[in-house]
Amino acid sequence: MLFVAADLPILKDIVEETKHKWGDRYEVYHGIFNTQNDSKEAFTEILAVFRILAKCQFIVCTFSSNACQLVYELMQVYQGDAVENIHSLDYIYEMNKELEATTEYKPPQEHPIMPEELWAEKEDVIEALSPVHQDGFIRAKNYRSEKEGNFPMYLLKKHLKFENFSIFANIQ
Repeated sequence: MLFVAADLPILKDIVEETKHKWGDRYEVYHGIFNTQNDSKEAFTEILAVFRILAKCQFIVCTFSSNACQLVYELMQVYQGDAVENIHSLDYIYEMNKELEATTEYKPPQEHPIMPEELWAEKEDVIEALSPVHQDGFIRAKNYRSEKEGNFPMYLLKKHLKFENFSIFANIQ
């Protein structure tokens, strides 16, 4: 099952695009296409959508949206720790701006897409310096090379640090 939720003016277009791209692979559900948000029925519909989303296995949304934050909090109630069940498209929403390159990225020198593209090797730590641009790139700094430039956001993931706490070594 695939549940689609979006701002009401574009919901119909998104549902049509989803059905076109995914075909019969998923059953597509969505909220009503009503643009009137000032009725008791509309309020009930919004609450129902929040409840459905909170019970989903995985959510992709923008944490800058209050609706997304509410759904996440409800997920915590219904599912317990839901941190792995949600992904924010607003990568910069979190305080930690350190990301990790998932693959080597070296644009061709003869025809670079952008003049200031940043090179990276797999597992390089990249610091995000700006929000995602409309072309999918971010302004970033590579800690290994100490250079700044534009880097494709889709080649980055969260950078996790594992610290060695020797005080816990003898606990059995």
